[in-house]
Amino acid sequence: MDYLKLLCIRYVSAFILVILSDLFTFIFFPLTIYATYWLTSLFTFVVLSGTILTVGAASFEFIEACVAPLAYVLLAILILVTKGVTFEKGSVMFLIGALSIFILNILRIELLLFVYLTFGKDLFNTIHLFIWAFVSSAFVVFVWLILTFKFNIKTVPLYSDITHILRT
Repeated sequence: MDYLKLLCIRYVSAFILVILSDLFTFIFFPLTIYATYWLTSLFTFVVLSGTILTVGAASFEFIEACVAPLAYVLLAILILVTKGVTFEKGSVMFLIGALSIFILNILRIELLLFVYLTFGKDLFNTIHLFIWAFVSSAFVVFVWLILTFKFNIKTVPLYSDITHILRT
């Protein structure tokens, strides 16, 4: 397939992915809730009722943002807009990256539960906002950088496509 056709397919796919970003919420919302419930139950008595996790006297409601759907979308877009990443390689990269994001997200939730139950709501809110504002995006970029190193990707998202088009 010639380069421009493949380029169009990659970028249209990235655009469609943004439109269908709720798909990531649909997939990862129940996985995140049940994984958190299971992991928490290893350490303490916990009750799960719908989207509410109750530990002792404290209840935590899972909302869409808890699942970090935009992290998965960002990872997928980075893969799609990177010149030279084949469908097979991109699929493996996404699976490894999504698993990394998922595991870290579960650990983030567990850390926040621990902080709330041990140190109270104020520290919980501070750490929660810090992680949400700074750490989450940095982690996706970090995962992306590790994946590009592991899969020997030498191109830069978007930039490599632009320079290729300008050279031809």
